[in-house]
Amino acid sequence: MKRLLVETAMFHTKQIFSDKLKACNFEKQVVETRIKVTILNRFIVMNNYFY
Repeated sequence: MKRLLVETAMFHTKQIFSDKLKACNFEKQVVETRIKVTILNRFIVMNNYFY
């Protein structure tokens, strides 16, 4: 069950943000990933709020 939830979350992440990072160096990729995770977490909170 846990694996299914993780796979679903990764699918939605790739659908929203694409499956590739745009930044060229590692430090900027870390920042880009943190921003994407923050946005995704806010989507999850908003979704739980409306249900």
